[in-house]
Amino acid sequence: MLLTWAPSNGLQAVVALSPQAWFRYGVGITVTGAGVSTWADQSGNGRDLLQGTDTNRPALQADSSILFDGVDNFLKTAGFTFNQPETVYVVFKAITFTDGDTILDGNAGNDLRLFQVDPEPGISGFAGSQFGTGAGPVTGVYGVVCAVYNGASSLVRVNNEAPVSGDSGAANGSGFTLGAFGNGATAWSNIQVKEVILFATAHTTTQQDQVMSYLSRLL
Repeated sequence: MLLTWAPSNGLQAVVALSPQAWFRYGVGITVTGAGVSTWADQSGNGRDLLQGTDTNRPALQADSSILFDGVDNFLKTAGFTFNQPETVYVVFKAITFTDGDTILDGNAGNDLRLFQVDPEPGISGFAGSQFGTGAGPVTGVYGVVCAVYNGASSLVRVNNEAPVSGDSGAANGSGFTLGAFGNGATAWSNIQVKEVILFATAHTTTQQDQVMSYLSRLL
């Protein structure tokens, strides 16, 4: 839980940082059939998260969060140019924890990956090499996670804790997948998501504080 950040009016700060894609809480969500078919990108870049197969659609919850069942649910953008350095923020909670389940990834797989790793509630990043392994949000409790993919200067940061740094490798996201491995065919996660923001730069600590403080309103 965040203890030191002040209440944020950081919407303007996030806009000023020029997101590459922005999936806002409760905004731009279309439900078709069994679940969410579109989560529209609010960055202005048109990089919507989509799911055309009914059984693979995650469920919109009464509080406007999106629940992925850990069986076959995922949302995916079309491919787009998204190269390192990259910074990704996600507000989520794990409903169940399974070693190797993927919270988010790039277009193909293992190219912008953030995933669960033992011991619970461990979390790691991967873009050619595993990095930033540390404690993720406690299972059943929402957290704000920042992952910076920037070669040897990569990191994973959870809430207002100190980041865990490492070398991500050199893979590029080239798109975005939420709730499963980048190919959509494996490592689905049982998570509940409120907001996701992607940036095509390596954010400084000050920039991380701005965005994470803004997102902390959702905890």
